[in-house]
Amino acid sequence: AADTAYDLTGKITPFFGSGSFVFSFLRDPENNILYIGISGGFGRYNMTSYVGGGTYPTADAFYNLTPKINAFNGNPYVYSMSLDSANHVVYIGLGGGGGADNFVRYNTTLYTGGGIYPAADTAYDLASKVSSVFYGSDIKSVAYDVSANALYLGGGGGKFMRYNTTSYAGAMLTGVATISVGYNHSLALKTDGTVW
Repeated sequence: AADTAYDLTGKITPFFGSGSFVFSFLRDPENNILYIGISGGFGRYNMTSYVGGGTYPTADAFYNLTPKINAFNGNPYVYSMSLDSANHVVYIGLGGGGGADNFVRYNTTLYTGGGIYPAADTAYDLASKVSSVFYGSDIKSVAYDVSANALYLGGGGGKFMRYNTTSYAGAMLTGVATISVGYNHSLALKTDGTVW
């Protein structure tokens, strides 16, 4: 009904208790899924129109995905999430817990990309990719730039960085006449005479 509020607390309290904090939401509009970041966990709520079936089949139901990320950060606070909807990947900024592992990639059940992060419904630790800025620090903000295949991360102390995802293509070198490759070098001679 319009202009009506519904209490959904009972969907998550069996997993996390009434003392938990909900830190973040991420909506996947294409699949009618709401990912929820909680103090001590992570899960997905299938909205009432979910018809995806598979591993998490029930509409209007919450599924606890915390075990997928617990190995990286013992009692994670999921502060922020961002969705790469084209590749069916959720990037997660973590804090709290018991470790320096603070950045996770979760391939949703729809992920089919393979590559260096091959499995669907699986999380991968990306902390080493951002440790130059965020070692041992909470990542409180994550934003995905679909046009650049890049993530922007933010945290305490004004920390801010860009992480190029595995689909990042970078700038193309055009007008190349010839390429030379050696043991410790790669050179490209452009048609304008410059060497890169």
